[in-house]
Amino acid sequence: MKTTVRLALVLVTIVATLLTSCGPGPTEPPEATMAPAPEEPAEEPAEEPAEELAEEVTVVYWSMWNESEPQGKVLSQAIEDFQAANPSITIDVVWNGRENRNLVLPAIEGGETIDVFDTGDEWIFANAAQYALSLEDYLDEPAVGVAGKTVRETIIQALLYNFPVDGKAVQMPYQPYAVLWFYNKDIFDEAGVTEEPTTWAELRDACQAVVGAGYECITTDVDAYLDILWGYYSERAFGGCQAGVDAMNDETGESWRDPMWVQMAEAYYGLWEDGYIAAGTEGNLYPAGQQALALGEVAMYLNGTWLPTEVMDTAGPDFNWGSFTFPDVEGGAGSRTHVQMGSQDMVIVNTSEHPHEAWEFIKYVVSPDVQQAMVEVANVPAVHTDVLWTGNLAEAYKAVVNSDQAITWGCDVWTSEVSGVVLDAFGQLFVGNITPEEYIEQLVTETAAFWAGREE
Repeated sequence: MKTTVRLALVLVTIVATLLTSCGPGPTEPPEATMAPAPEEPAEEPAEEPAEELAEEVTVVYWSMWNESEPQGKVLSQAIEDFQAANPSITIDVVWNGRENRNLVLPAIEGGETIDVFDTGDEWIFANAAQYALSLEDYLDEPAVGVAGKTVRETIIQALLYNFPVDGKAVQMPYQPYAVLWFYNKDIFDEAGVTEEPTTWAELRDACQAVVGAGYECITTDVDAYLDILWGYYSERAFGGCQAGVDAMNDETGESWRDPMWVQMAEAYYGLWEDGYIAAGTEGNLYPAGQQALALGEVAMYLNGTWLPTEVMDTAGPDFNWGSFTFPDVEGGAGSRTHVQMGSQDMVIVNTSEHPHEAWEFIKYVVSPDVQQAMVEVANVPAVHTDVLWTGNLAEAYKAVVNSDQAITWGCDVWTSEVSGVVLDAFGQLFVGNITPEEYIEQLVTETAAFWAGREE
């Protein structure tokens, strides 16, 4: 999971049935009435060509999962069922766990045979896109398990083209995640909050009601998730992530004086000033904040769709989960239909000698049956549009399928070397240690100092 990463089968057996037709049995020849005429020597019959056997192929798959964890169990069963349905294809899986991203590039560059590997989409784009085969020639093939649809039509579109290369899809999402406000519906009900907040003003109103009912409203873990709080508001303010990237890379630091950055500072400081940030949040180190949510002490926490699973033991089976996307902000150019989301993706290595067979395997992994197993067995979201997210993630599904744009984790805050300066200042602002004015000045002066130091 992403805690700085930072989106997460089976039990599907496709039985290939070979239909054979049986011809009628031989009949007895008629009884001869006269001696047969001498026969010309018969020509040797042409030899019937032997039935061509399908070539046996091994597809080497390096996995980011451990076989014993839920996603690994789903994939393990999917591999078994895929091989049963495709007896000429063997999937040779290497369970590398989270070390996969550290191992796969040296292996590829060293000439080791790898046909398919998987890990987080952002990492693939930043580090391994040059080894990824374009999927465009495959995406319009018929989908597995869905009549009349292509593979392309069955995948959440915002994720399929989240990280294109030259406009082409090179990564297949198969275990997505989304960043949303997760909240305790029982607390909302007790506080009389009947509608999910759609604007920043409504978010504040919900917090006022929650605090009035005797609960803390918002918390986080300051060592793990400040980036998504910063990134979401900046997208809603500017309508994209480029403004943040430009401000971080402005060597004068003066871009931080833009009125929308000031508004953002005032909005977050206002939450603290009005008592809507839970007491003690400033000392929360992962997973203290999310445990407070699970214990029913706090109403809301901005996090990924893995949160209900991570706190399952604490929250218990009766925790009443709700979720909603980050609200719109006053005067902002962004939209609630833009969701911070990503996925664990599969890539066909462009040096693979068996790309077709590798694609057949990937196509199977994103089929509805395998994706349903991801939901039911691994308790993670599905990437297939026909597979509903159920239980704790039912409301998260609505936010994702209604989205029209995927936002990167933290809205690209990590793309600049000055990100540490930005998040340090934001962390102090979020828990009320500095005022909005001090926050802006700190960003201006420390950004300029950072870049000046790089020139020396």
